[in-house]
Amino acid sequence: MVLATHRCESNPSIETPVMVHPLRDFCLAVALFVVGLAAALWGLPAVESETPRVLHTVALSVGGLCAFFGFFITLNFGWALRLQQRLRRGDTVIARWKVPPDLMRLHVAAEARREGMKPHWRPSSHDVASGLEVIFGPEVVLLGNYLYSIPSSGMQSIRAVRLEPGPPPVLEFQTQLYMTKGHSVPSLTVSKGLLRVPAAGQEEVEAVRRYFQEVLSGTRLIAPDRWGWRIRLGLRTAACCFVLLLVGWGMAEAMDWRADNAAGIVAIGFLILGPIGTVAGLFLAGAARVFELQQRGKA
Repeated sequence: MVLATHRCESNPSIETPVMVHPLRDFCLAVALFVVGLAAALWGLPAVESETPRVLHTVALSVGGLCAFFGFFITLNFGWALRLQQRLRRGDTVIARWKVPPDLMRLHVAAEARREGMKPHWRPSSHDVASGLEVIFGPEVVLLGNYLYSIPSSGMQSIRAVRLEPGPPPVLEFQTQLYMTKGHSVPSLTVSKGLLRVPAAGQEEVEAVRRYFQEVLSGTRLIAPDRWGWRIRLGLRTAACCFVLLLVGWGMAEAMDWRADNAAGIVAIGFLILGPIGTVAGLFLAGAARVFELQQRGKA
């Protein structure tokens, strides 16, 4: 799922993940893809023309980029839309409830009085007036029309869950988001946040709390090999690229480090690709191992 960010109201320097509106975002992604593709097709004459018009060239370049990224964004939000539909049908649902308007008004009033970090999500006026439907899946929660990913490991994850008594009861998730800061010298930072979900009844919300506590402790694993295959991929990539580095070194030595023929160019390519791929593969394997330990409640 695509991860976007917004400024946290309680601390403008902190970025926090936002929710996805699957239907709206899918339609916007489709529009981006279609408009980009149409612009790129309109600009195609710039490829064959000896003196292409500037407008055609711009349309081809910008439209091609929009179509390229729009295609993958459409796939992403299409997946989110299908997930939303499955949850509403009842597939893989852990618990669901409807918070009536009177409890929603109590929740909004209590949140307004509450001090400390502001949560990622606040109910809309429509949610308050008509009530809020809440559906929990294995690693996701649907709040009305908004979908929020709550995995136990990864770049975005939940780190703790607790239940506050009501009325109405509130399920609070402490969230964590890894992100880069800076331009000239990027650094990895961790942003903390909260997701607070109102509930209609104590029994249902207690079941959800127990479920996610088991997930966080590692006693309940969702997608057990999620990080394992990434570790294997990273190590294999590093090994293959290290072999390329050795082959490139051997080829360059055999040709006295000349690059005036095809073999020399290939050797230079191997010498460039080899170290980069080796480091990237080891980084992927290391990060995946950290997230695997996190998933199993050991980090």
